[in-house]
Amino acid sequence: MLFRSEVREVMEHPLLDLLEEVNAEQDPQELWELTTLHQETVGSAYWSLEFGGDGLPRAIWTLPAHRVRAVRRDDGALEGYRVSGPKGETALPAAEVVHFRYPDPRDPYGPGLSPLRACLETVRASGQFRAYRGGLLEGAAAPGVILTPEEPLGEDERERLEGEWE
Repeated sequence: MLFRSEVREVMEHPLLDLLEEVNAEQDPQELWELTTLHQETVGSAYWSLEFGGDGLPRAIWTLPAHRVRAVRRDDGALEGYRVSGPKGETALPAAEVVHFRYPDPRDPYGPGLSPLRACLETVRASGQFRAYRGGLLEGAAAPGVILTPEEPLGEDERERLEGEWE
C-alpha cells in the first residue's frame, strides 16, 4: 500500500522563531555546535527550555552534558534532571529538558555512548590484551589450569598430553 502525502512549507511558526533566536547569549550556530560537540564527546546533549507566559518555549539553553544526571523514580520513569555547577545542584523537571543521545546498546535508556568513549574502551581493551599476550610470551603468566590425573601417567601419555597442551 502506498501512502500519499502533501508537503507544505511552513514559513511562520513559533518553533522557527525560537530556532532563529535561541537565547540572549548564543546564536543558532553555537547552539547546534555545542549540541554536536556534547554528543560526540559525552554521548548526550541537553537543552533546557525556558517558557514564556503563553506556555511556549521562548529560549533554549545548552546544558554542560558532563554535569547532567537523570533522576528516575523507583519504577524507572524519568522524573527530571540534576545539573551540578559551582554553586551546587539545580533540579530541572523532565518537561523542561530535551535530551539528545547516541544510543548505548548496554543501556538503551541511559545517558548515551559517544563515539569517543567507544574508541577509548576499544583502546583500553586492546592495551589489556597486549599486556596479557606479552606476559604469556615472556613466560610471566601462569596457565589458567592445572592437570592432575588420578593415576600416574606413562611416558607416552604424558608426551601426548603435552603435545595437545602446546
